[in-house]
This record gives sequence, structure tokens and C-alpha cells, in this order.
Amino acid sequence: MNYSLDAFKEQYTQNQLTYLYQVTGDTSQAALFKLVDDTLVNYIQDRTEWVTGGFFEYTLDFHDKFVLIAGLRADYNNLYGWHYTPRLLANKKLLKSKDLC
Repeated sequence: MNYSLDAFKEQYTQNQLTYLYQVTGDTSQAALFKLVDDTLVNYIQDRTEWVTGGFFEYTLDFHDKFVLIAGLRADYNNLYGWHYTPRLLANKKLLKSKDLC
């Protein structure tokens, strides 16, 4: 099991430009779009985020030559909900000796 807590605060300003598409006989690009609005938008993000999770693993040996490991991790985030990560590993032993040197 694990648990983490992150207090996040950010403030920034963004300039939003609004253009109007015009259909005219002029083929230059300057005549295609006309600026109709220019707005400053102030964003404030203030949130507390926490995550908790756990991991389960099972190992299955077949006659000392083949190993199968299955695992599942589950995490819960208070903003985004549940997230599951399954894992599977298969390992075949090619040599009888465990030492390769």
C-alpha cells in the first residue's frame, strides 16, 4: 500500500484572441481572418489531490523450468477515480545451471 498527498496551486493569465473568418473575393491571407475580440482570462487552480494504491502478485512455478508471474496494481485518485494496471511475465529457464559464468 502507498499513499501520497499533493496540494497544488497555480495562477496564470492567458490572452484569448477571437477571429472571424471572412469569405471575400480577395485571395490574400490578410483578408481571410479579422480580429474581433481580445480578452485577458485569469485562471486560478487551487486543488488538493491524493492517491492511494496497492499491488498484488502471484508466482507460479512449473517443474523448475518455467515461471509465470501475474500482478495487478490498483490506484485511486480523488480527482480521476480508479486506475488498474495488470502485469504478466513468463520466464523459461534455458540452462540447468543458475550461474552463467
